[in-house]
Amino acid sequence: MSESSDRVHRSELQDSTELVSATISDIRQVSPTKIAFTLLHANGENEPKPVTSPKEPIHLPGQWVDLVVDIEGKEYIGGYSIISSPSAPSISLAVKDVGTDRVTRWIHDSMSEGDRVKFTIGGDFFYTSDKGNALLLAGGIGITPLLSIFRYVAEQGEKMAALIHSASTPEEFIYRKELQELADSSSLLYYLATATQVHSMDTLQTDKQRFETGRLDASKLRHIGISKYDSAFICGPPKMIQAGKTLLETQGFPTERIEYEQWW
Repeated sequence: MSESSDRVHRSELQDSTELVSATISDIRQVSPTKIAFTLLHANGENEPKPVTSPKEPIHLPGQWVDLVVDIEGKEYIGGYSIISSPSAPSISLAVKDVGTDRVTRWIHDSMSEGDRVKFTIGGDFFYTSDKGNALLLAGGIGITPLLSIFRYVAEQGEKMAALIHSASTPEEFIYRKELQELADSSSLLYYLATATQVHSMDTLQTDKQRFETGRLDASKLRHIGISKYDSAFICGPPKMIQAGKTLLETQGFPTERIEYEQWW
């Protein structure tokens, strides 16, 4: 199993870490509390480069970046999961407006198109094709690394992937339309969004994109048939991770094939 530290509050990198220079681009509000943006190479180009290039930053689906930002003459570091597939021409991130750490506050309060930053890629929470069919359980902003995995599996078209995203309200389901369209386009893919707080039945009746209500439970897992999946990845708050892990184990999913990423 894989458990990360709270990387948002890391204060230093290893001396041997090689940083990549980048420019902020394509800033967009993807939910009431989340901003997504792209890291372009410092030369401003946004074109795929050969993966054999030693200077090209390469990531595995599910990994994260340490983002280094200069704020008032001092460098600060924040860790954020990558939402783009490794085959995408650039790296994209999505960051929730939560907490008081300097980098997250800079992203939500000050970041502008063209700002210069540095980053490095890391993390041992990732998917590779030898892990087979992937079951992905996300809580809130914990969907970010699982977005990268789901997109990658969809592109490859060889393995199965099921993504269940639990969030407080329907407005927090980032990229829901894209994910639903991917799932609808292939029998190998499954996507379910479930909201834990729906204050009005009008939301259910008028929302054009499908979602369910309530937390992740045994009935939702039984519906997709977890025995078809070879590995499970969980990302979210600590209580959600523990609940998801326990739920999988009680349904007979092997503990040694469950990986998780904890961000809070």
